[in-house]
Amino acid sequence: MMGRNLNSGDVAWQRPYQVITARVHPGESNASWVMKGALEFLVSSDPGARLLRENFIFKIIPMLNPDGVVNGKYVGRWPHRPGVDVAIVTHLWVHPVSVCRHRSPALRRAIRRPDPLPTLCDPTRPGSARLPGRFLAAQSSVNLPHSEGQRPYQVITARVHPGESNASWVMKGALEFLVSSDPGARLLRENFIFKIIPMLNPDGVVNGNHRCSLRGEDLNRQWLAPSAQLQPTIYHAKGLLYYLHSTGRSPVVFCDFHGHSQKKNVFVYGCSIKETLWQAESAVGAPPVLEDVSYRTLPRILDQLAPAFTMSSCSFLVEKSRASTARVVVWREMGVVRSYTMESSYCGCNQGPYQVGEAAGCPRFLPHSSAL
Repeated sequence: MMGRNLNSGDVAWQRPYQVITARVHPGESNASWVMKGALEFLVSSDPGARLLRENFIFKIIPMLNPDGVVNGKYVGRWPHRPGVDVAIVTHLWVHPVSVCRHRSPALRRAIRRPDPLPTLCDPTRPGSARLPGRFLAAQSSVNLPHSEGQRPYQVITARVHPGESNASWVMKGALEFLVSSDPGARLLRENFIFKIIPMLNPDGVVNGNHRCSLRGEDLNRQWLAPSAQLQPTIYHAKGLLYYLHSTGRSPVVFCDFHGHSQKKNVFVYGCSIKETLWQAESAVGAPPVLEDVSYRTLPRILDQLAPAFTMSSCSFLVEKSRASTARVVVWREMGVVRSYTMESSYCGCNQGPYQVGEAAGCPRFLPHSSAL
């Protein structure tokens, strides 16, 4: 490879390719260290690196097994189940930028095309769409079609902030449940199609960042206008959502898993025009605002069923500082009423069977401000 076409006058499309991969075995962390060195060299101003870039096209996949890395496995992947589509979008560094797609049970590569549709989208799969009365009552505003292949979508994402590792723990539990033989999981698979992105910021996770990408950006503030080159994971995740929206199949639920450093328990942030105006003390004579209040349905169900969940910590305000987050952009641009950020505490629970504190014989967790 190194001996071919080293004439820098070659046109770009005639340059030979070099393909480099790493981290198929999660336990071999030294592979990521070697990959980091290779990437830093290839994008540097070193004359040798410049010569390589001029004469080769590099296709680089830094992590072939991100789910195994996140969950501490040596070798592992999620079992495939119909209706559960596990997608990992990784940042491929060297120009021209490509997008790598991981989808159980096989890894597939797709070079980024100029069209706006993301390569990680799949056709829908056939399945029934019948729910028991109790579940239909809880989701009364979701009109489930009864034809084959028309099940509604749910989109779940996580780990946009690398330091919030508890988000991956919650994602692990969600994935293990959804692919299990539990009757509830089977019912969900039969009646919904799940699009799941367990890690939106893999380069930040691998390199030990707390909140940002390797460009120093908070990727959860890039959803308004993400760049395919600068924020590829957000760009393609939003592309998937826009694709579903353009086909009239916007998800009935969008949920982004996070970790919270101050509040305890598990809770969600949602979006409500009414509650935002009420909090802002809008004028008394303002015209009434009509709103689908089903955004409160899922949190209320969780409050009844999940011991760690607390409705009192939930908020449905749309703050200006959150306008570029996933939750608000998906709600505002795609019209997804049930668009949530789900927060899991760093600090444990102060209610139910998971309660921690001195009474339980455990040291009491300090609030974030006190810990500093």
